[in-house]
Amino acid sequence: MRKIILLIVASALIICALGCNNNSNQTPTAKVQGVPNSAVATVDGLPISKAEYQSYLHNNFGDKALMALASQKILEAWAKEEGVTPTKEQIDKFIEDLKYEGQYDSAIEALGEDGVNLLMNDQLLKTNISKKLNPPTEEEIKEMYNSLKEKYVHGPRKLAIIVLGQDKGVLEEVYKEIENDDAEAIEKKVKELSEKYDADKKPRTGTLWIGDEANGIPEEIHKAIKDMKLNDISKVGEIKGDLPIYYIVKIKATEDKVDKKLEDVKDEIADNVAYYNSQYKEDFRNELAKRTENAKIIINIDKYKDLADFITHPNPMGGMIPQGATPPPAAKPAPAPAPKKK
Repeated sequence: MRKIILLIVASALIICALGCNNNSNQTPTAKVQGVPNSAVATVDGLPISKAEYQSYLHNNFGDKALMALASQKILEAWAKEEGVTPTKEQIDKFIEDLKYEGQYDSAIEALGEDGVNLLMNDQLLKTNISKKLNPPTEEEIKEMYNSLKEKYVHGPRKLAIIVLGQDKGVLEEVYKEIENDDAEAIEKKVKELSEKYDADKKPRTGTLWIGDEANGIPEEIHKAIKDMKLNDISKVGEIKGDLPIYYIVKIKATEDKVDKKLEDVKDEIADNVAYYNSQYKEDFRNELAKRTENAKIIINIDKYKDLADFITHPNPMGGMIPQGATPPPAAKPAPAPAPKKK
C-alpha cells in the first residue's frame, strides 16, 4: 500500500532539487473572499471546516483545494457506510512505515504535511473499501508478494541522507557546515541553511534506503555510498546531465539482509492488492464514479458555488477531473453519409 507514495517521494526528491517551492515559503491563500466561519462545504453530510480548508490552501489554491477535499469526503462517506473507516492504528502504522523507509521527512519536504495526509487518507480509504468489497484472493496475494519481493528479501542496505542542489558553490558551503554533524543535526541544519538562498539555489534533503540495486537512484550516488560506512559523509559530487545536480551523502543507518516469507507479511500484501484493485478494477472505479456523480455537495463560498456541479459532472471538453472519477467517454464519430443513389 505504501509503494505508490514511496515512489512519489523518491521522484519528488530529485524534482525538488530542480527548483520546486518549499512549502515553508508558501503563503496560504486564505484571502479568498466569503469564507464562512462554519463549514466551508458539506459532502454527503460530512463537513469541510474552515480550518481544514485553509490548511489545504498551503498546497492547493481555491477550487483545487475544495476539489481535493470533496473527493476525500466522498470516500470517507463511502467507508463510513461500509463500516471500514481507517483506524488510528492504521494511520500510525502508515506513518511508522514511512519513517522506517526513511521517506517521512522527504514526503513532508516534497508534498507538505497536508499533501502527505491527503495521500495517506486516500490510500487507506480506498484500501479498506476495496478489501471489503473484493477480498484479495490467494493468487493475487502471491503475485503481489513476488512483484514487491525486493522490499521483503534483500541484502544489506544503507539509509542515506541525500542533500541535493543545483549550485555547487552552495553545496560546498553546506558541506563545511555539516561535515562534522550527526545525521539528525544535518537534516535540521540544511533546512535552516536553505533559508539563506533563493529558490533556485536552495539545497534539499531526502532520506532513502539504498542497497545493491540502484532502483532508480542516480548512478553517481549509488557508487558513492558503496564503500561508505555508518556516519560517513561524502564530499560534494555531481550527477551528470543536461542540467547538473550536485549532492552530498551521509549514512544515517545500516541494515543487515532481510528475508521475510509471504506468511510473515501476508496482511500487508493483502492491503497492497486491495489498493491496486481500487485503482484498476472497473467495479470499484465505476462505483466511485457513480458516487461522485450522485454526491450531495453544498459549497458555502460564493466564489465557488458552481464548483459542486463541476465536481459531480466534470466538463467533457477538458479541465480537471475529480479524483477517482472516470473521464466521460469520447464522442462517437458521426456515421459516414449514405452513398447517393444513381
